[in-house]
Amino acid sequence: MKKIIILFILLSISNNSISQSVIATVYSGPHLILATDWSRFSTKSIIVEKVDGSKSKTYYFSTPRPINPSAMFVEGLDNDFEQGSSVKVYILKPKISGITSNQIQATVISGPHLEKTIDWSTYSNKNILVEETNGQNQNIYKATINRNYNPNAMAVPDMNNDYPQGTIVNVYTIEDLSFLNNNIGIGTSVPVYKLDVCGTIRAKEIKVDLQGGCDFVFEKDYKLLGLNELESFVNTHKHLPEIDSEKTMIENGLNMKDFQLKLLQKIEELTLYTIQQNKEINTLKKKVNSLESKSKRK
Repeated sequence: MKKIIILFILLSISNNSISQSVIATVYSGPHLILATDWSRFSTKSIIVEKVDGSKSKTYYFSTPRPINPSAMFVEGLDNDFEQGSSVKVYILKPKISGITSNQIQATVISGPHLEKTIDWSTYSNKNILVEETNGQNQNIYKATINRNYNPNAMAVPDMNNDYPQGTIVNVYTIEDLSFLNNNIGIGTSVPVYKLDVCGTIRAKEIKVDLQGGCDFVFEKDYKLLGLNELESFVNTHKHLPEIDSEKTMIENGLNMKDFQLKLLQKIEELTLYTIQQNKEINTLKKKVNSLESKSKRK
């Protein structure tokens, strides 16, 4: 049942969640100036809004300046906000919804730690999702161990400055998820892809971005393999040209995007073979009709 819940969590990433805000100053360039290191904002989508909330704008790429870590370049910022104005800055993140199990509320304290009068041992070395009580500023961490000198506290090293001390947060366990080098794993502790699932995935639709298709098959200079050559290849190798053998598929798995494109290519080639054969059939029909006409005249 746990894996079903976790899959629902991941597939329910939709609306936006925002992080704790920081106050910064709009400067020429266009830049945001803040007396801190902007590295945690690097290449993130951010929301910038006026302190009074009267104007808000989303930017999809931000870059801290190596020569001045207190400055961050945000393209287009100077067109939307006045120079020298104070603004709130948030990191924009996908919001995870549908979590229904093992929720508790705890307090963020120094360390960084989470504190609550419970037995934290069941959370040790587990993956947890932490969010503010309004559902914003969601983050996923690897909890380490509860502290012997303070059994009501659990260390969460990566939490750093994501929440001010004293913040009340919701905490969820998500045991079937693993995180490694920014990869997410479900049913595997060593994910090697952005999303690595050891199990069955159910979805209503999957959309894949492509850099090209197979229409080259219909170009005039495309060299279609002759049927005799194709027959010889199939008899020798027991699989279609440019399609991996059964043994290779079993050993290495399938890259679905490449495989679907190759199947489409073979379907288009089959269409050309069919058109070619239809022309030959029509030619033979004409010859047969001609012979029949001559035979009748005799």
